[in-house]
Formats: sequence, structure tokens, C-alpha cells
Amino acid sequence: MILSRDNPPPSSIPPTLSPWRISTERYLEMAGEGVFEGDRVELINGMIIDMSPAGTKHAAVVNRISKLFTRMCGELEPWTQSTMVIAKGQVYEPDFALLKPRPASDPYANRHPHPQDIALLIEVCGSSLAKDREVKLPVYAAAGIAEVWLVDIDNDSVQVCREPKDQAYASMQTAGAGEQLAAVCLPGQVVGVDALFA
Repeated sequence: MILSRDNPPPSSIPPTLSPWRISTERYLEMAGEGVFEGDRVELINGMIIDMSPAGTKHAAVVNRISKLFTRMCGELEPWTQSTMVIAKGQVYEPDFALLKPRPASDPYANRHPHPQDIALLIEVCGSSLAKDREVKLPVYAAAGIAEVWLVDIDNDSVQVCREPKDQAYASMQTAGAGEQLAAVCLPGQVVGVDALFA
């Protein structure tokens, strides 16, 4: 099966026509068949959407986060840039997450993680900041993901989002240079904001 990436821009699509939406199951089936091999895409609102290209700073920060949290995660499982089923029609590849342990009889090798598996989710944002805040964050909140960090690589800051309710987070705080962060799922562990961007 071949998918063309040379689609017309959305503004050229007549309003009487609707984009083709696919189910979560079909998207995962296509991914499993290698249809998207070499492409960076996600399923957002039932539509296959390009992910923003990852620059060198983005990659370096993701790698630093992965190393920092892997050292302190204990029984939680680190998950880097891998597929997660967040909701119907919403299949994302967040930059990093800490997952709750699963029983040996039902490991993550058997299925993609779902919201109830996620203890902490981190998105590293540059040009994708607006999309992460306006599109993804409400979906994360509606799915009940307890804690999301938006790591802003353009401003060297981290927005910590907690207490999901409906499609928003009741607690949203931003930390910058010289400040420290502590994830609820890692009691007693502290991460310096500077360490993420050094």
C-alpha cells in the first residue's frame, strides 16, 4: 500500500469535502504493516498528521531526559518516543514517559500503553509547542493522565501540568533556570531545570 505525502494544503480543500478519517485500530494495523516506515506521523482526531521535524537540540534534550529519569525511575518503566494509544482516534508518540509496571503475564510487549499506564508524560517542544498545548494537552487531560511536562527548548523552561479535569489541567506551573522539579510519581527525587538543557 502506498500513501502519497503530496496532498494539497488544507486551505485548498473545499469546505464541502471532509478529510479521510481512520479508526485507531486501522491506524495501528497500518503501522504494524510498516506503512509509515521512515515517516514521523501521529493519529490526531482520527487523521494522520505529520510530526514536526526534530532538530539537534530537541534530540539532545530528549536523550538527556531519558538518561536522567532512567537512573531514578525505580520500578517504573522508561518509554522514549514510542507509540501510545491515548484515546479513540488519538495515537501519539510522546517524547518520554514513565509507565507503571505491568504483570509478567501481560507485558507492554503485548500491547501499546494506554493512559491508565502512564505515571508521567513529557513532551519536548520547540516549533511544536502550540500544537502540544492547544491540541495534545486537552486530550491528555481528558484521558486522565495525572502529570504532563512540556519542556520548552526555545525558552529553557518546563511547564508542569497536574490535576486533570475534563479537557484541562487545574494546576499549571512553569519552572525556569535555577529551579528544581519533582514528579509526583518519583517521591524524594528532584530534577534541576538546568540539567535538562545543559
